[in-house]
Amino acid sequence: MKKIVLLRAVAVALAVTGAMQSAIAHTQEWYADHVAEARVKQSRCLARLKADESLSQDEMAECQRASDAVFRSGKFTPSARKSY
Repeated sequence: MKKIVLLRAVAVALAVTGAMQSAIAHTQEWYADHVAEARVKQSRCLARLKADESLSQDEMAECQRASDAVFRSGKFTPSARKSY
């Protein structure tokens, strides 16, 4: 009986944690409007990956959205024309 109660408590805790993480997730459009936050998220993600920490699929998707927004926020500078 105690095991069942403990398992239910763990399941509820995991469900609440997952709901909290999904509530924190931002869209790429949000990151495009908040480039400074996107850069912070991108640097945290890179630091975690360099430290060989494993990221969940949701965390990887969040990192990808932040990185995409940072990439797209840059100024486009066309290359010099070359003749061959």
